Amino acid sequence: MLMCIGRRNILVEQKNYPLYQMLSFYWKKKIWFIIIPVICALLGMLIATVWPKDEKYVGKSVIFTSSTRLHSLTNPNQILSKYGKHFTGDVDIFVPSSSYVQANIKNDDKEVIEKELKIYNNALITDLLTQYEKQLNITKENIDILVTQNADLNSTIKKAQELFPKEQNEMKMEYFSTIILTSELQLSNNIAKIQSKNNDLAFFEEPFLVSNEIEETPSFTIQWTVAGFILGIFLSFFIITLWQYICRARKDVQHD
Repeated sequence: MLMCIGRRNILVEQKNYPLYQMLSFYWKKKIWFIIIPVICALLGMLIATVWPKDEKYVGKSVIFTSSTRLHSLTNPNQILSKYGKHFTGDVDIFVPSSSYVQANIKNDDKEVIEKELKIYNNALITDLLTQYEKQLNITKENIDILVTQNADLNSTIKKAQELFPKEQNEMKMEYFSTIILTSELQLSNNIAKIQSKNNDLAFFEEPFLVSNEIEETPSFTIQWTVAGFILGIFLSFFIITLWQYICRARKDVQHD
């Protein structure tokens, strides 16, 4: 009876520290926190090496389209259809932002990329410059027309203002008054249009080649290696925790 009571007291006095036991087990197995992540990092590097890659080189061309709004010169699909038929590798044309067109082409031969990009850039920029000159000339012609109209309107207003005081007929006076008001209103509108078109001319920019570069296709070896190492850290915690659980469970089963 006394032995049973003593044994029960010993069991009550025994305390369990699972966190301390876990940390102690981790410390004993600390070498595995290095081995497992390193193995996973090497596996990541190996995957990056054997993983199927794209073509060896990628060429990037960015062209500023200025104020051109023609779909044939700014729409990616139409640009590819009109200016990209000679591309032999994988090609992607898109609009990263307003007034810019970017072309990405991939190929194993760097010289082929240089040649194909040159043909594409020259053809597209030539047509963009042609359209730019058209828009510029049309804007200037519209300004000249408005200036000529203003000269005629000023002349009309001046004549009406000269005849108005001399006229005694009320209907004719009203007629001249209407001519003056209508002409002055048209003159004011034309002046506003001329100012707007002059502002457009001030901000007109010629299309040009922003950048043209060829780079090697990235292999992502570093990214795969780092990802493998990080995954290895989590995996080492899982494996060592499972290891500790199995060891403790085996002891408990043996005691039973």
